[in-house]
Amino acid sequence: AAHYLPWVWANLFQTTGPPSWGLVALTQLLYALPGLALVAVALRSFFFKKTPDSLFYLSALVMALWMQMYPRADWGHLVYVLPASFALLIATAASLPGRHEGSLAAVLTVVGVLALVAVSSWTWVRLESEADGPLAPPSVTLRPVSPLMKNPDLGRVIHYLREETEPGEAIWVARAEPLLYEATATRNPTRYGGVMPGLTESQDPEVIRALKEVRYVVMTDADSPDTQYLRESLPETQRYLEQHFMVPPLFVEQGSGLFVLKKSRDRGDSLIDFFDRIEQGKFFVRDASGRRRDFRRESLKFETRFNRRPLAVPVGARGGGIEYELKVPPGTVLEFSLGIGALFSGPHPFYQVPRSRFEILIGDSEGFKRLFSASYDQSRHDQSRKWTDYQIDLSEWGGQAVTLRFEVVAENPQRTLGVAWWGSPRLIERSAVGDGPVR
Repeated sequence: AAHYLPWVWANLFQTTGPPSWGLVALTQLLYALPGLALVAVALRSFFFKKTPDSLFYLSALVMALWMQMYPRADWGHLVYVLPASFALLIATAASLPGRHEGSLAAVLTVVGVLALVAVSSWTWVRLESEADGPLAPPSVTLRPVSPLMKNPDLGRVIHYLREETEPGEAIWVARAEPLLYEATATRNPTRYGGVMPGLTESQDPEVIRALKEVRYVVMTDADSPDTQYLRESLPETQRYLEQHFMVPPLFVEQGSGLFVLKKSRDRGDSLIDFFDRIEQGKFFVRDASGRRRDFRRESLKFETRFNRRPLAVPVGARGGGIEYELKVPPGTVLEFSLGIGALFSGPHPFYQVPRSRFEILIGDSEGFKRLFSASYDQSRHDQSRKWTDYQIDLSEWGGQAVTLRFEVVAENPQRTLGVAWWGSPRLIERSAVGDGPVR
């Protein structure tokens, strides 16, 4: 009962796209029913003057239940007011003066009850036929009906956490999915059921304190204008997750939309976060002759994917990118990720330029020097389904004012404007890398 009628209809009949006009009209009629019932009482009082006390009492009940739909007029609130509204309509019609007043009331009542029983029975049969087995017995015997609950990603996450966690252990579920706590016998270490937009100042520090004590986080790549971007609602939390958590290979291999983050080594604090400084960067594209020109169009906003924020750059006929003017802190390493081939911007999917070369150049008074070059073929599944992390030592330029250029070279000429992205590029201290080699 917590979803809109078109959503329930779409799940029962596995339909996609906009609902039919008839279904939309029925939904609007149900939302209008409380108002129509109250208007009917008002018209009866106006034309017939004397109104039974029972109609006033029932009208007060409808009004009280109807007020619960403000400010969130969803179906879960509507179901409470619909029966009372239906009863008020029947009582109003049945109380109209006339010789058959009692008979009319009886007929309307019987017809109304039979209609409710018929619709309820039909819905129950449909739900029974669509439902799978229990989701996570014995703790959760819910039988999934919707494609969202039937998604194998959900079962994969539950099975993984049941194997890896202890009963009563604290985990954090980023989105409002409390079912996962119950299904995995874990607990929520915060006061919040999920990300709460508008509570950044209070929620961000509390979540970070909790994350210091947990080993696992359940994350979903549901970033969009509708679900809120985690990196905007809880920016410090997003940075902490990138610094301290990684995606287990199981979820990367499956390309999961719902996955687990596991605590790993500390990757170091960000000295300069290039994603956060995107407004200070200068976008450019290269035309068919390779000539560079500035690109001033607003950058697309993409979902955060597998714990990396994509820094998207335009790609012209021969390439494009972004460059930053900065002073390199002493003893720093440039860290970034490449790979994921497809991302969403709201409901719209975007794909990287099929064959391209990612290059990083650094410029000073002596000119530009190429620090990194790697080719990616997005048609290859092994290259486009995951992020690959890279690190470049910039200690040589410590303390110097330089231009750092992130460039994508199209290996095949592009007929239309394309897009490519770098995963969470940032500068960290060399000491955070350890004694291992820096790639």
